[in-house]
Amino acid sequence: HPSASVDPINLQHLGRTAAFAGLDFVLFSTVSTIYVSVIPDGCRTPLDLGILLDGSGSIETVSSGGAIGNFEYRVLGFAKAMVPFFSYGPNTNNTRMSVTTFASASSTQVNFGLDAHVAASTILTAIDSIAYPGGSTATSVGLNNLRTQVFNETAGMRSASLGIPRVAIVITDGQSTSGFAPDAEATLLQGTPTNAVVIAIGVGTGYSATELETMASSPENVYTTKSFDRIPAIVDRISYAACQSRPVVNCSGDTTGVVGQCEFAFFQSPFTSDQDFVVEVVTVSGEVHVYVDGSTNPGPFRNQFRDESNSSLKSVVVDRPAGETAPLFIAVKGVGTGSNAFFLRVYSNFFAGATNVTVGVPSGAVPGDLVYAPPAQSGLTYTLLSGNAAVPPHFAIESTTGIITVIAAFNHEGATEFPLRVSVVNASLECLSGIFFVSVSLTNIPTAAPTGVPTTVPTMPPTGAPTALPTAAPSAMPSSSPSAVPSRVPTAEPTHVPTETPSRVPTTVPTAVPSAAPTSSPTNAPTGSPSATPSTQPTVSPTAGPSGVPTAGPTNGPTEIPSAVPSAAPSVSPT
Repeated sequence: HPSASVDPINLQHLGRTAAFAGLDFVLFSTVSTIYVSVIPDGCRTPLDLGILLDGSGSIETVSSGGAIGNFEYRVLGFAKAMVPFFSYGPNTNNTRMSVTTFASASSTQVNFGLDAHVAASTILTAIDSIAYPGGSTATSVGLNNLRTQVFNETAGMRSASLGIPRVAIVITDGQSTSGFAPDAEATLLQGTPTNAVVIAIGVGTGYSATELETMASSPENVYTTKSFDRIPAIVDRISYAACQSRPVVNCSGDTTGVVGQCEFAFFQSPFTSDQDFVVEVVTVSGEVHVYVDGSTNPGPFRNQFRDESNSSLKSVVVDRPAGETAPLFIAVKGVGTGSNAFFLRVYSNFFAGATNVTVGVPSGAVPGDLVYAPPAQSGLTYTLLSGNAAVPPHFAIESTTGIITVIAAFNHEGATEFPLRVSVVNASLECLSGIFFVSVSLTNIPTAAPTGVPTTVPTMPPTGAPTALPTAAPSAMPSSSPSAVPSRVPTAEPTHVPTETPSRVPTTVPTAVPSAAPTSSPTNAPTGSPSATPSTQPTVSPTAGPSGVPTAGPTNGPTEIPSAVPSAAPSVSPT
């Protein structure tokens, strides 16, 4: 605490004492200030917590390091001391607790299950009522009961999809009776589908360190104390360790969660070997960030891998160095205001080096054309998860080989990028599931696509003269008046308006309409000039006969055209 009156020497002593006490964090800020980490008074993380208590005869046998009353006051006292650290209730954000005692195989039993009590007071009362069984140390039977009768959804354990850690705390003072070693049952308890985090506590001097390490999920989860009297001193550390336990992600389904703004939800990867894997987080509402690290508390300042994008689907590809086997942890941080809901998936990455693939496909590809063929592996089933939502879909995947082909032609005016997500599942190994990503980009896309609606103006000017024959197809838009080109065969009737030039030479017979205006004088001149006087002198009176020989005969007819004026004045009387 900063103060001018703080003695620097005393402050140094305080710091050393805190460090020796095992506090995680001790910092001398100034000569008058020291910062230390402290264990929280309570655990806000909901747990499914199963406590397995040793009730064998050695607990109260003096010659074995025990004492009368140890079970009631020390062993049950340990369980009771754990109760106040957690919050209980009927909701998914509360802890559930169960207690099982083991001794000889026949006396090992589940004293109460996870769904038996929802209040701290009734849990404490139930613990007080547990009787001391006595007998041998059938550790494997106790672990079996814990796995089959406590960590079971029919007995009150909650679904793995809720992301609630399953924690088992085992306290024992001795080595297992022959034939009841914990190895096999501990492996089953920690494995799928239970995925329990196991904390092992050895009391006194008769326990087996090897058995403790076999039961515990990690070396950090092994605790020892020299006597039952010192159990209360480690209760806080055990409670805190239990609270820091992370649920192992269910590799056969989705894990759901909800975090407030700036809150974290933590998970443990199901893969403990140096196997690469892929973390996917799908945001249901709000916004979240994802971090992966070897520490149990990954975050913005402590991570090996992360995705802080604003995408609703976040993918983190974890490439682990060869030989690295420590578990990795996943943190989902709430970024949006209010509640941020999500679900989490973890896939093993058996396409390391080919997890993200980009391929080009011609825009003119036809059904049957190859898009991508993954590395050949047998015994797998492939499924297209997303990226193929077009109607009709453009791609199909062969379920046994993973080969992706085109099944529908592409629309040049539609999407040109297709991010495909492909899941891979090994039918015989539940946790051997994988995922890879194929980004498909269309190539050879036409530079000018049709507009879809024809223009009202011709795209080219007309030629100088019309063609002899009409075009095979009409123009896009009909004209409002007849075309200028006449038909090839004239009609039988003349046109309404005659042409300026006759179509052929006229006949000798006049046409129905004169070709020109008539002349003012006859076209033919007379055959000759009339005589001025008659050819003979007329008699005074008519002769009885002719005066002479008549002319050879009358002319065939009159002259062609009579003169316009008589040739002489008419006589007074007719001839």
